[in-house]
Amino acid sequence: MAKATTAVEKAENTKSQADVDAAKTLVNALTGQVKTDLQNRLTAVQNTIDVQVDKAALPLNLSFKQGQGATTDTPELVLPTTGANGTTITWGTASINRINVTTGEVNRPSFYSSDVTVTLTATISKGEAVTTQNFKVVIPRERLTGSNGAVTATKE
Repeated sequence: MAKATTAVEKAENTKSQADVDAAKTLVNALTGQVKTDLQNRLTAVQNTIDVQVDKAALPLNLSFKQGQGATTDTPELVLPTTGANGTTITWGTASINRINVTTGEVNRPSFYSSDVTVTLTATISKGEAVTTQNFKVVIPRERLTGSNGAVTATKE
């Protein structure tokens, strides 16, 4: 039991996948409430690792839905809702009149307005582990003639 507890403590401190895997091997050999308690602690560490890995996996630049482009009148960003490691990704912005976080639709400023820059925030969570990733979204105003300027969404 002491070796398993020490291994769990090491995994909690390092948040290393290798340390979590090594601790799981020792914990799985135990029985009873001690095993359950140590498994719960390892699950919390695994959730933290999963959240960080899925945050890092978010693209540097958000893409647009199929058939959409950065210069269309109302481009729609692809806003993933789950990560590869079972995390939940929710999106938010203070500029709800510019980006619909449910559909990804971008609302350009009118021709008579200026280009706008907004912050779009991804919240990545699993269990009690939570982190955020901001994206800088530049939304050019509508153009009367010619192509609209390209909307960009870049990881900050």
